[in-house]
Amino acid sequence: MTKKPTYYIKLILLSLIIWSLSAEIFASEIIKNMPSRNAYFTGRTSYLDEIQKNLVRYGIVYLTGYGGVGKTQLAKEYSYINEQKYDLIWWFDLRGDLGIQYENLLTHLSNNEKFKKLLHINIKDIAPSAIVDFTNSLLSQCNCRWLLIYDNVLSTKDIKLPKTKAAAKQHIIITTREKQNFGDNVLSLGSFTNQESEQFLFKIHPGEKKEDIVKLYKALYNYPLALAQTSEEILMHKDGISSYLEKYRNLDSKQIPIHSDITQEYNDNYRRVLDHTLQEIERKDKESAKVLYMLALLKTDITKKLINDLFGNKIDQNLIILSRYGVVQTTTYGQSQILNIHDIIREEAVKKFNTKNAIYKKGIILTLSKHFSDFYSEKNFRYLNNLDATNNQVAPLYAFIDMALQNDIIDEGVINTVIISLKLNNLLLNKYANYILYQQLANKIYNKNMDRIIPSQKALLYASLVSSDLIFASGENLSMFEKEMLHLLSIIENHKNHKELFFIYINLSQFYLYLGDLKEAKKYIEKAKKIMDYVDSTFCLLQYWHINTWLSYELRDVDTGMKAIEYYIKINNQTIQSKVNRLFAEDFKIKFFLLIGKKEAGKKKLEQMIKEAKEYYYNMPSCVLTELEFDKALIYFDDGQYDLARNQCNRALRVENKLVGREDIVFLTQAHIHIVLGKIHEKKGNPNYALEEY
Repeated sequence: MTKKPTYYIKLILLSLIIWSLSAEIFASEIIKNMPSRNAYFTGRTSYLDEIQKNLVRYGIVYLTGYGGVGKTQLAKEYSYINEQKYDLIWWFDLRGDLGIQYENLLTHLSNNEKFKKLLHINIKDIAPSAIVDFTNSLLSQCNCRWLLIYDNVLSTKDIKLPKTKAAAKQHIIITTREKQNFGDNVLSLGSFTNQESEQFLFKIHPGEKKEDIVKLYKALYNYPLALAQTSEEILMHKDGISSYLEKYRNLDSKQIPIHSDITQEYNDNYRRVLDHTLQEIERKDKESAKVLYMLALLKTDITKKLINDLFGNKIDQNLIILSRYGVVQTTTYGQSQILNIHDIIREEAVKKFNTKNAIYKKGIILTLSKHFSDFYSEKNFRYLNNLDATNNQVAPLYAFIDMALQNDIIDEGVINTVIISLKLNNLLLNKYANYILYQQLANKIYNKNMDRIIPSQKALLYASLVSSDLIFASGENLSMFEKEMLHLLSIIENHKNHKELFFIYINLSQFYLYLGDLKEAKKYIEKAKKIMDYVDSTFCLLQYWHINTWLSYELRDVDTGMKAIEYYIKINNQTIQSKVNRLFAEDFKIKFFLLIGKKEAGKKKLEQMIKEAKEYYYNMPSCVLTELEFDKALIYFDDGQYDLARNQCNRALRVENKLVGREDIVFLTQAHIHIVLGKIHEKKGNPNYALEEY
């Protein structure tokens, strides 16, 4: 019988090798963040040699193959064998936020003498959207020896790579399931050979009989992850391989031919092993099974802190149980603990969840809805406004919404999370805001059946949708939305919930600004002003003063507008101190300077703000840069420099089109630019072109 300490050591090590197939455990050394080494790595000698040859010749090598076949392990082992050859080895896991990982790398580089001299800018001033390009450029310029590993790449189209210098030993390894012809520098991994499987299993089960070892690897078709997962289960139950095979004797089958399809091998066998594991979890601990399904449905790795924030500390016991079965793993990344599920296990868990009856599935989704609603409703937006939808804290929110809407489960908790998600994507507060993502979410929810949602909640949702393309797609859509919005408002106005009403009023004012109906826009901003003293929401107050400033500009009311700007800046400085808000405020100041004839003061401030905006966003497109570029066009137009004004209008349009990913008009600024282009054509005697712009 195996001694207890040895058993536990093996069990821990086996847990690590299963999950190190996902490369999640990171060291904290400077200029090196390699995952922990797999103590059970076996064979693969020919692959290691081929990686070396390909890197020397091409500078980049692609490791392809089905999930769990050992791509990550191979890349990791190569890194450890050759770590003395490089000045930098950095591991990127594409299942996490690539921007955050690049930011972490850049921070390390800025603290290293070899790279610091190449930096000519404070890294804190680099916009997150430019971090990847900036760091790649830095790596390409240096003459240092580096190795970058991009693990779990879904599509090579999703990553940008630095240019490599072969003479400088600058190398890249990419692991991907993507099946396409990359050229000669691709290695397609298959299962273990019989010899490798035997060596691997004997390392884990040194006291087992060879005949049982052979039966096990034949039953599992030499599949690395299947061998690791099954070995952990055998060690956990302490039954031995023979007892395990007897228990699951339906796994015993003839050996697959050498040229068989690895996907089919895996589907026919290892998924069956997982199915048995999931059945056992359900049979022994139904609550832990529900936790597994909830985590799998969120489709992303989550920090341990967020898990506890969402579900409370009581969930820890469920996580311990699930980790004993090898289906979840808590590992360390930087200063955070990450709870992750291997993508293959996640697929099986979701597949099994989908076989459940409607009542069971709805119960899981509603439980998630409650936890998300409770968590986010208690948060102040100043702590969330710099998070984009790919961030670890927000990605689960979007995954949950997708899953709830796909299952047509719409309750107040789901609606609340949608409202919060739309707020988080606000360009006023969040420089990471994603216009396309906002539109996708708005379109998903707009046509859903919300008969069971109370009017106040539905009104808040509709108020959050005023920037949706779908509303403005046709006159009919616009009329229907306006009618429904005003109907909902008439129902809830008597409830005197000032916080809700304030939010609805300011968004209605914005809606009418989009339509150019300044009278209605002013009516609702004045309604909001009457109840402003009852509101303590930083988000709403900043939005109020921004819309107030905007409306004042459209009305050419300079005095009111300049006062609104003062309040706008004051609240921003006292609370979230967002540079985005300051840039928008300065843009409006420039516009008001131009209105009252202070052209020189406007020009001076404009050049300063364009410079600041470009540095802040690192030359990436943004709404505020579009506004500032358009201000410059207005100055040229006012000076009679029509050719310069036309070129500047087109420049502003290019910035905005890149931002929204399309060329049709979706923002009011785009419409204003086309109007000025029309006026330019009129001045130059081209009425037909002017009419086209109008």
